[in-house]
Amino acid sequence: MIGFYKARLSGVAAGVVGAVIANLAFAGPASERVFSRKALDLLSVGQLVEYSHTRGGTAGEAVNPISDGQIRVQVQTANDGSREAEVTMGAPGKLRPVSVWPASAGNPILPIFLESALRSMSNATGGSTFYIRNRIKDALGTGGTITTVTLDVDGASVEAQEIVFALFENDKNRDRMGAFADMTLTFVVSEQTPGDIIRFTAETGDGDTAYREEIAFQGVGSTKE
Repeated sequence: MIGFYKARLSGVAAGVVGAVIANLAFAGPASERVFSRKALDLLSVGQLVEYSHTRGGTAGEAVNPISDGQIRVQVQTANDGSREAEVTMGAPGKLRPVSVWPASAGNPILPIFLESALRSMSNATGGSTFYIRNRIKDALGTGGTITTVTLDVDGASVEAQEIVFALFENDKNRDRMGAFADMTLTFVVSEQTPGDIIRFTAETGDGDTAYREEIAFQGVGSTKE
């Protein structure tokens, strides 16, 4: 599975996802929960999950703002008979194919979200993508706090886990990161929700380079294979 992620992602995001997955046996419960490989198990072939996607903040054009983005993850049958997930994303009515993933690898929204957050920070601060990647990898691999919450999702009350990572809390270069020094990644997930994901949020502190990005569950649909 790690090799597949590396083939599909840029080298930067692949370094985050691949490294954390490779070390899940040694990671804490927060990382294990976020990187669940069972995320698409509730979806049947032909079903799709829809997510909203927004990105913006005082960092402005540096983070390539998105006001009304959409992402769809559809489960389908691969040529070898296994289950796979096709990702499409873009503006409403203008979705474009992004990639295809094995359904057994978990929800591909996770690496897409990490890739976007990493690129946004690098563009807004001028920082090294490899340095940022390594700090995100370290935080996701060993940190994180978990809080159990009850939420209304698509008209149903579900128990969920809210998992928060403070990426640069103890970083020696915090004073050079502006608003990103207080950046957090928040993952709200539930095994009761198809696709597992309720909401992913990347958010910084206040300032000239402030940034916020969110991918949120909208509902389940279906198409013919």
